[in-house]
Amino acid sequence: LVETLRGAHRVAGAQPELRATLFAEADRALEAARAANAELLAPATFTRGLETYSAAESDLTRGRNIERIRTSLASAAKSFTDAANAAEIANVTLAAVIKTRADATNANAATFATQLWTDAAESFDSAARRLESGDIRGARTRADEAEAQYREAELSAIKAQYLSQTRALLAEAEQARVP
Repeated sequence: LVETLRGAHRVAGAQPELRATLFAEADRALEAARAANAELLAPATFTRGLETYSAAESDLTRGRNIERIRTSLASAAKSFTDAANAAEIANVTLAAVIKTRADATNANAATFATQLWTDAAESFDSAARRLESGDIRGARTRADEAEAQYREAELSAIKAQYLSQTRALLAEAEQARVP
């Protein structure tokens, strides 16, 4: 029993090293995909990679077959690489809506025009997913919708911010007049 416990302790102690070795390639591919903004620009492929990666982590934790884990990690790395490549294409194809989204983000549209932001984000996601699947025409249609929605969200957010600032100044002025 003592030898069994010692053996289990050695395996548990080696687990971080084993994980680092097994996951190195998939971790690099994951970081490259994140750097390419694949989560936003190639959501289906990126998510598929994450699911496979998580399954490999779970298998490692459960002590499952190393070859099974390696196979899952190779699949995850390929998905992450494919997602990064798709994100590069999306950066070119969806450049206008990406810029518009950045403008809306800078105007805090997610906070001040929540529903408009949500609608735009859904259209953007649809455009990215269509582009991923090869439907360029559908992607452009959705991207145009998202661009208009982001512009509307941006304008609404700017108005909301200025109106709230004006209301605050009016309230201050009102407070200052009261004896």
